[in-house]
Amino acid sequence: MPSPGPTASTLSVGHVAAMSDAALGEFMQQHRGPDGDVVLPVDGWDALSKDECARLAERLKAQQRALAQSPTAHSRPLDLGQLEARLQDVSKSSPSSPTPFFDREAVAREHETEAYNNLVKNSSRPLYPIALLDDISRKPDQYSDLLQPWMEQFGSRWEVFQRQWARWQNFRIWQRDNRWIEDEEDGFPSYVEGRKNFVKRYPYLESAKSLPDIEANPSILKDDHWNRALWDRREQQRFCREQHGGVEFADYVNAVKRRLARHGFTRPFELKEDPKQQDDLSTWIEYLGFEYWWLDRYMDTIDRLKSSYDKAWQTLVDSKVLRPHETQEYVPTDECGMRRDAEYHQAWDACKRAQKHAEQVYKSTQLDSNRLSIPKAERCRRLQAASQKLRMTDAWVSSTEKRDKLIHEY
Repeated sequence: MPSPGPTASTLSVGHVAAMSDAALGEFMQQHRGPDGDVVLPVDGWDALSKDECARLAERLKAQQRALAQSPTAHSRPLDLGQLEARLQDVSKSSPSSPTPFFDREAVAREHETEAYNNLVKNSSRPLYPIALLDDISRKPDQYSDLLQPWMEQFGSRWEVFQRQWARWQNFRIWQRDNRWIEDEEDGFPSYVEGRKNFVKRYPYLESAKSLPDIEANPSILKDDHWNRALWDRREQQRFCREQHGGVEFADYVNAVKRRLARHGFTRPFELKEDPKQQDDLSTWIEYLGFEYWWLDRYMDTIDRLKSSYDKAWQTLVDSKVLRPHETQEYVPTDECGMRRDAEYHQAWDACKRAQKHAEQVYKSTQLDSNRLSIPKAERCRRLQAASQKLRMTDAWVSSTEKRDKLIHEY
């Protein structure tokens, strides 16, 4: 597909900031290049305030982590360091024009309502009655206990129906895969519908392929994005199944029962080979088995990597770069990472100031036509002081970089 021009491919940062978490993740997925790099075509960064820049950066980081944790993830990450530097630069400058009004909250409530209706139509159980949406969106902190199972550390605290819906769709795929129900035409028709729905919701993201073009000739979507989606689907079919050692549906049912029993669920139930003929309660119990499958997968991974993890921690401790409060539990947290980032920026800013000061001292003591009016001893003292300050800040940056590298490797 030929590359569209800058106007067609570039999206304003206001539109990106207004996306839901699910849409932001899909936007990042859609802008993975053939080499796996994530490059977002976004401009107008100066339209955001400093706080809005920081929130968007954290949401992008959260989506990057979610992509990295996917069992089928195989892309190189978005350059968050470059993004952070860009946002730092923007936050220091004044906007050249007023920020256009965009009611993100209203759009998000529309998307939440759509996801709620999808859950109901698909026999799922939304987290709470839709009548509470307005109140929860305005006062999410008052409903933190209710929202907690679906909350994410960054991004919106109350947009949970969209996350529920995405999870339920994954469960429905799991149902079909464990019954050996093949995707129609490798899943291309559903892929087309998904892209069409995405274009309808975010038409400014799909300028290269308009909705009429897709409807007239769906095959135009058989591009690199489709090939990547098909690869991901094959990996999902291969790795995301209940392991029961058989090929009969009864083997899968027995495996689900064993897994649920291990977690204390012993209520009798039966599953249907055709999931469309299954009652809602049985489907919900099967969904519980799906979630326990993921829990067991994560716990098995933790157990498998624990010895390597403990060895890496001891190596980090032995390096003597940790602070007293940086425990094994604290170091992996986002708070710890943000504090290290802040320290690095502080060191780098101090180094830049020292460099600028050293240049000024050098000019005033060595190049300025009036330099001889300054006593030689004073000129030497100023040069030595500036050089010492520069060496100290260089050492600070180097030690911070070394410390970050060691912690990152851990």
